[in-house]
Amino acid sequence: MATDGNSMLNASIVSYLSSGEILTVDDNFITIFGYSKTEAEGKKIHELIFPQPYRDAFAALLSNHMRTGNPEFCGRMWQMEATDKNGIVFHLNVTQCENEDGDSKCFIANLDKTKVASCGVSFDMYGSILMCSGPSSTFVDFFGEKELKGKKVQDLVPELQPIESTNQPRPCYQYLVHELENCKKKTMNVKVVSKEGTSEMSLQLSAMIVGYATTIFQGVFKQLNPKMEVILLIDSNERIVACNSQTLPILGYTEDQLSTKPIASLLADAGSVAHPRAGESGEALPKRRRRSMELFGQNQNYVWRGDEYEKQLLEVKHKNNTVLMVVCTCLPVNSSKLLVMMRKVEGTEETSQELRTVGRYTIGAFIAAGNYGKVKKANRIDTGEEVAVKIINKKLMSPEEGQRAMQEIEILKKLVHPNIIQFHEVVDSRDRLYLFMEYVHGGLTLKQYMEKGLSEKEAKNIFKQIATAIFYCHGLHVVHRDIKPTNILVDNNGIAKIIDFGLSAVCEAGKLQGTFCGSPAYAPPEIILGTKYLGGAADVWCLGVLLYAMVTNKLPFDCFGKILACNWVRPDNVSEECKDLLNRMILADFTQRITMEEILAHPWLQSE
Repeated sequence: MATDGNSMLNASIVSYLSSGEILTVDDNFITIFGYSKTEAEGKKIHELIFPQPYRDAFAALLSNHMRTGNPEFCGRMWQMEATDKNGIVFHLNVTQCENEDGDSKCFIANLDKTKVASCGVSFDMYGSILMCSGPSSTFVDFFGEKELKGKKVQDLVPELQPIESTNQPRPCYQYLVHELENCKKKTMNVKVVSKEGTSEMSLQLSAMIVGYATTIFQGVFKQLNPKMEVILLIDSNERIVACNSQTLPILGYTEDQLSTKPIASLLADAGSVAHPRAGESGEALPKRRRRSMELFGQNQNYVWRGDEYEKQLLEVKHKNNTVLMVVCTCLPVNSSKLLVMMRKVEGTEETSQELRTVGRYTIGAFIAAGNYGKVKKANRIDTGEEVAVKIINKKLMSPEEGQRAMQEIEILKKLVHPNIIQFHEVVDSRDRLYLFMEYVHGGLTLKQYMEKGLSEKEAKNIFKQIATAIFYCHGLHVVHRDIKPTNILVDNNGIAKIIDFGLSAVCEAGKLQGTFCGSPAYAPPEIILGTKYLGGAADVWCLGVLLYAMVTNKLPFDCFGKILACNWVRPDNVSEECKDLLNRMILADFTQRITMEEILAHPWLQSE
């Protein structure tokens, strides 16, 4: 197979430690980035070659991988922006693998430079190009010519046309002068005519006065890569402190427009609800703000933050007021900064607040997002009954996941219990599944309900309802396998309802299972180890972790090692009966754990 020599020169092999410190670089690294081996080796790779927000993003992803072993860090190609020693920005495809040699561990990264991502063009008031900045190969790639001097900028960007002005002899760009007086820089998406035809690029314009009164415009072109993700850095006040250039093609905002903007402003609006942190005044916060607080930076100590690589679907609002779906990943960078990555799900744009009719229901406002879709309000047309609808996007699911969704439906159909969400019906369309279910009025997730802090008595009341529902499920040979606060709703009257059975299964009593599932913070040792387990005993462990979080407002474990060793601190602020129940549920040996029947008969739950 023939090898492209130029392609080989654009790729470099680098090894680095788990801290990011560079061990070795090859000769191509010197050619691509401009640093000598002496200048590069010993430096942290993300600090040397990545600008913000990629610098913090790489550091957060590496740190998460070292804590959790998340396979995605080494299991995919990351498309990022990099800079060389002279500050020239270009796209970089990063693939890497982990290498262990005895007790030492390092990473080997392949850094594949793609087309240069930026170049500059200076032009006068009438559009004549005066000079070009950046490597000559930039213009060969973009336009097919090494020298553009003397050409017209409007030939490259047809939509950037000069117009008549009263004080100029011919059409000119006087209007740009007025626009740039207010904003200093103007960034837009433009169609650029290149040797390969028309392509979309980002163009940032600025103006300067030279000589006595001559205006010169500087245009910086940036290639737009539709496969790259939006990357945001969020501070502790939930404001955007840095972002990449993908915010423009995906969300319609320039980097300057998003600077210091609240992250909540990007979330699709869905009315207002009372927030558990609103205080005694009962002040209502917008639902988009509530969801923002849940997703983007609250530090509730019962949430296993820092070790979770949490992905979920989220509705965000484009600058033109359309709503689109993104796969959102959140990771902490440090104690005061959060990394948010958004990848657009193609074909999900829809008009904001648009109502649709599905079967005998009208679909209304957004409620929440899940792994494969979203939950919205709906109304039955003939009776006006208010229901919730879980909308599952089939395009996002593998055949196995689609089979699991159908299994969830079959399980929900057979469950009728006051502490389990009531299933109504399903509508199956070409690319969506619509699951219509009971709507919980004023419902907060148990996670939100726990934010205010629960007394032991309050925790007992809610826990007993959940345990009763799980006992009912086990009686029908249904194991849940994903019991956690976000899968439980609590309504205005303090009634708890289990709402998500996406990982549940029908299993004969005593039959061992082998499917790895659940949330790491709540998973028992046998599931983390990948060994066979009893589904019912796994649910008991999850309930034990849940109860611990409810009575202490924190989790019993903060790493896998402590889970495997069953190393947890017994709480001091709870009754002896509660401690005894926790001791009998959170046991490493699943054959020794208390049963659901014994849980409900335990003195702690039987006492007032």
